[in-house]
Amino acid sequence: MTKKCIFAAFSAIVLFSASLQAAQPDMLKYNYKRNGYVYTGAERVKAESASSPVYIKLGKIAFPDGVPVYVLRLDFESEFAWKMPKGASITFDLSDGSSVVSKHSSSSANLVAPNGIGSGSDKRYWNFGEYYLEERDMKKLISGVTSIDAARRMSASGHVKLSFKDNAFSKALARAFDAIKDAPVPAIELGKHLTGVNDTAAGSRLASTETLDAGAGLSVYMSYIYSPENNSESYDLVLLVPGKTLALGSAVTFVTSAGEYIRLKQEKDLSEGYVICYPDASQIKRLAEGVVKVSMETIGGEVSIVLPDNILAKAIGTLYNSLQTIAIL
Repeated sequence: MTKKCIFAAFSAIVLFSASLQAAQPDMLKYNYKRNGYVYTGAERVKAESASSPVYIKLGKIAFPDGVPVYVLRLDFESEFAWKMPKGASITFDLSDGSSVVSKHSSSSANLVAPNGIGSGSDKRYWNFGEYYLEERDMKKLISGVTSIDAARRMSASGHVKLSFKDNAFSKALARAFDAIKDAPVPAIELGKHLTGVNDTAAGSRLASTETLDAGAGLSVYMSYIYSPENNSESYDLVLLVPGKTLALGSAVTFVTSAGEYIRLKQEKDLSEGYVICYPDASQIKRLAEGVVKVSMETIGGEVSIVLPDNILAKAIGTLYNSLQTIAIL
């Protein structure tokens, strides 16, 4: 093989590898420090089972001495709603014939789609159990879970029993575990940045943050809404840009420190100085890693603002993590 062919093949491999990495979703949902404790969590991930699906939400709480405890929330999809009693046991049967046993630790009401998703015979509920696990038990679960037996009522028949093919549960859990195990320890403690949290009778949750300095004369605040009818979260990102007006639909482009262009738009017809965008969670997390410039199509022409010292990115990261402290999913 010629050097030219070798170089072309190598380049193709590099490009393919880069495309795979770009396609991987960012599984780290939040990471913040409060009162000396570090809270880190992964995005929900679904594990398929032979009987019904179960959704995994994995979090980690690191004590000031660095020792972690893991919080494993399992949302069991069901045709009807039920509340798991505090102290109800769960048994994870492992592929080596051993088992891990834990107990449901929460007495809180279920805020995830409390009235169900869908309608009629297709309606489904996400009923949850929440379990605390030490790291050694987490590693056992990742090594291979063949089935789960979770008590939901204090009776012989009141159990949720699931079995898994192709190590589906452990593979899903490993994705969440990998996302949080090496997350950096935040250097700064998260303050009290929320200005309001409101829950509606229908099961929605709305929250808003205070306004923070974003550098270059800009400031920023965010809001959050959980919609139970489709079990989703969404965010508003509001920039205060003195003296500038953007028409509805005008482009707002953020240039990240990694060289990525995140293109959003003015989502409402607002008065001078206000810009509201609807980034998804993935875009917010990328913005929080670093923003060097923002460009906007104002009624007076395009304006580009260079942002010093990642002030906007730090503010977005602070506000996003503050919202995660009350997020439903």
